[in-house]
Formats: sequence, C-alpha cells, structure tokens
Amino acid sequence: LASKKQDVDDVINLCSKLSAYEELKVAVETIAKATAIAASTFSVGAALFGPVGLVVGGVVGGVLAWKNSKSFRPLHQILMDLLPPQKLKLYREIKRKVLRSLTWKNAEHLLTIVKERVELRKMVISTLVIFLAVYGD
Repeated sequence: LASKKQDVDDVINLCSKLSAYEELKVAVETIAKATAIAASTFSVGAALFGPVGLVVGGVVGGVLAWKNSKSFRPLHQILMDLLPPQKLKLYREIKRKVLRSLTWKNAEHLLTIVKERVELRKMVISTLVIFLAVYGD
C-alpha cells in the first residue's frame, strides 16, 4: 500500500510539474461547456486518427475550452486542491492510458522519463485536462 501511495504521489507530482512547466491554466467557470468541447474533439480525433487523434483531439478540445472560458487558475493549483479519492482516480486514469508499461524509481525519475518523450508528455497533459473537465468539479 505504501508503494501504491507513493506511485499516486509521483503521478500527481508529475501532473503538477508538467502543468506548471507548460504554464497550463484551466477554466474555473463553464466546466460543463469545456467538458462537452473536450469530449467531442477527443472522440472525433480518436475516431478519425486513432491513438494520435486522441492526443490531438484532447489538445484541440482543451484549447477550444480555454478560448471559450473566462476565469482561469493554474492547473497545478487545481491539482493541489483535489481530494485524495480524486487524486487516486487521476492516478488510475494516467497509469492506465499513458504509463501502463513504465517503471520509475521516484517522482523526479518519472518526470525525467515523461519530459524526454514528447508523446508521453502530450498524453499525460491531454488525459489530465479531460479528467479535470469531467471530475474536477
């Protein structure tokens, strides 16, 4: 269990640092609209272009949601406000969709691995944005 908690902490740390690194901000208001936009573009991207479309659709959805929102907070601040069950759910999503075959020693090692691989970085960010649009409220 301690290892699992450490893995959860490592992934939340990864998301926080990546979002700060990418200077990502998420709408505080109009989350339902952002969810609809992100889900639609994510689905269309996946249907048309497969795995690459998932990333592109997620990014496009995030950008469209961002352009249609008024009030923003840095994503790393929002992550710190998540409750433990939400953090666990986010960890499971990212582990299942992005990190399933990776092993890492600690949070810094995980961050280094993901930062070095653009595809992984984009997939983590995309999964994070969609997760927060759906479960962040």
